[in-house]
Amino acid sequence: MNFNQDTWKSNKNQNVIGFGPIAALNKVPSGTMFEVMLYAGSGIVDTVLEWGGLMRAYTKKDQTYRAKDYSINNLGYWTDNGACYYYYTGDYANYEDAMVAVKEYADKEGIPFKYLQIDSWWYFKGTSNGVKNWTAMPSIFPNGIEAVVKQTGWPIVAHNRYWANNTDYATQNGGKFDFVIEGTLGLPVPGNGFWDFLLSQAKSQWGLMVYEQDWLDYVGSYLPATYKLFDLAKDWLEEMGKGAYDNGLTIQYCMAWPKHYLQSLLIDVVTQIRVSDDYQPGNTQWNIGDTVILAEALGLSAFKDTFHTETSQTKCKFTKPEPYPELETVSACLAGGPIGPGDSIPDMNKTLIMST
Repeated sequence: MNFNQDTWKSNKNQNVIGFGPIAALNKVPSGTMFEVMLYAGSGIVDTVLEWGGLMRAYTKKDQTYRAKDYSINNLGYWTDNGACYYYYTGDYANYEDAMVAVKEYADKEGIPFKYLQIDSWWYFKGTSNGVKNWTAMPSIFPNGIEAVVKQTGWPIVAHNRYWANNTDYATQNGGKFDFVIEGTLGLPVPGNGFWDFLLSQAKSQWGLMVYEQDWLDYVGSYLPATYKLFDLAKDWLEEMGKGAYDNGLTIQYCMAWPKHYLQSLLIDVVTQIRVSDDYQPGNTQWNIGDTVILAEALGLSAFKDTFHTETSQTKCKFTKPEPYPELETVSACLAGGPIGPGDSIPDMNKTLIMST
């Protein structure tokens, strides 16, 4: 089942709605069947949820992985865009020192962070800031991510973005795995064992727990093979999912289109999806009522993104104050997904954090 190559258009003036494969496809395989589910209900929320329930039943989406996902069921500390330690370590020499200090401060204050999210600042970049090598830079983690895991006891949610055309993993660059290379981007060719290699190493060597695939929309926009070749985008996501499944991991999607939400119906270990833009202090990305409904309907826990729990942060990458930390906290809770504050030391509002 391939949701990646479907599209729809409507014309309200002519009372017409149309469905079909996207026009950019080079070829639609012989025998391909196109199916559409139309559902009419009462009220937007109930209708979307009921439609989603039918879709989950049709695809047999297994919710067990979501129910047991450690990062959904426990409080985490996040370092993505908007968090204070995003490409910034404050008074600390490197991220190892900074993250260990966060753990020590949280323990002292009685804030029970149970895992750590590491964002795009930790790995090697190549062309157009794509991923060259998905391993830790020594300047960031002098003793490896495993040293932080050992000192904190925190398993890891690890960010990844698009692969650069000069990624070390591609046979075109001397690596072991065939990649589709177009422009500045690359994508692993399905069926070559890449995802098991990547994720098994990450889990065994430095404690990966959740693989976060970000920039999904960017890949879909700027790597033409994903919308010209019928199965490539689907196979990319499904093999990523199989690699996670085989290694006891779960996946979060980020910067996703509706087709990615739908494709996750066939990948049980995709348990969560970020439903907002990037957080910045004072912006309105907490306004996620529509995307939360879609995520819940399709069996995904909705992640609001990180947030600040204090108005002012004294040691923070972002100096603009957060005027509504209570609103951010409530939005994160009502979304129903992971909770991941990104405050700096010592500006963590324990009362708000513990209310989650």
